[in-house]
Amino acid sequence: MTTALTILLADNDATFLQTTCEFLEGKGYHVICASTAEYAKEVLNHKPVALAILDYRLGNDGDDKDRSGLKLAQETADLNVPKIILTKFESYEYAVEALRPEKGRAAAIDFVVKQEGLEKLLEAIERVLTKIKIFLCYADPDRDLVFGLYENLVLAGFYPWMDKKHINGGEKWEVAIRRAIQSSDFFIVCLTKNSVNRRGFMQKELRIALDIWEEKLEDDIFMLPIRLEECIITHEKLLELQWVDLFNPDGFPRLVKAINEGSKRRLL
Repeated sequence: MTTALTILLADNDATFLQTTCEFLEGKGYHVICASTAEYAKEVLNHKPVALAILDYRLGNDGDDKDRSGLKLAQETADLNVPKIILTKFESYEYAVEALRPEKGRAAAIDFVVKQEGLEKLLEAIERVLTKIKIFLCYADPDRDLVFGLYENLVLAGFYPWMDKKHINGGEKWEVAIRRAIQSSDFFIVCLTKNSVNRRGFMQKELRIALDIWEEKLEDDIFMLPIRLEECIITHEKLLELQWVDLFNPDGFPRLVKAINEGSKRRLL
């Protein structure tokens, strides 16, 4: 039996909010409803939310220029919570604005028009939540190699997280990294001759992930050591795990197989 995923639904239309909440809860989700941008922001900052659905206009004054929902999505982009922008306006320009990257990332990952119906919204939700989240742990000298892995994981339909791509300037990187590890489905440790004995924040990331691993079931797959080149693994905990050699022709397919197998086990 799995725990229901929590969705934040923010809309200033009380009737739509209630109807949509009942619909999503009937589909097995736990829904937190917010009628204001202020409360939605409080939920995003303090509660573990798998997805946020934000109305483009969350203000209550009928202002045609109101874009408070989109603004909230932009302001909370560093929280690593995927967002869907919801609106009754079908203009293509609204979608472009919501999905346009700012500082390397978009405010939302999807855009749904209310008139398309709740089933259309459900399809968008399931597209987002079925993406497996993967944290990439690596040493900075290996950054270019890991960029390649990141792109391949995206093409394979996963949602990888990499500090150089997801942390904005001015953000507290240690807080962002801890949050990203805690919300990830898998933790990939990228190993090379540069990293196997390297001190620094990579070791802190490992310690955070190991604490999470301790809470998993014995046959769960969470931490995946991968070798980007021939190297000797020395970390005691990593030696307990089967690793994948990404430099072999079958390396990436084996990695994908391990991720998919780990996902299946969690559903049992």
